[in-house]
Amino acid sequence: MLAVHARQVATENGVNNFSASDKWIKDFKGRHRLSMRAPTRQSQISPEDIDKVKTDFAAEVAETARQLGITRIYNADPTAVFFNICPHKIS
Repeated sequence: MLAVHARQVATENGVNNFSASDKWIKDFKGRHRLSMRAPTRQSQISPEDIDKVKTDFAAEVAETARQLGITRIYNADPTAVFFNICPHKIS
């Protein structure tokens, strides 16, 4: 769509041999801070909604910790543990 419109504008302004190449389109979008994005579906969560969920969750954790008298909360992300299996008999 951008290439079609760019070629049309070029023709209207008497610019010949303008092809609106992929590089031209990429550079144009970069100059004007444009990007191609897929439309958000209704089932997708917007960044604002995600921020609200994070804020609400943090507040709920803080309130629960206060109610239960918890003063320390640890984060226990999964950590890889490597085992070196030794033979039962040494020859």
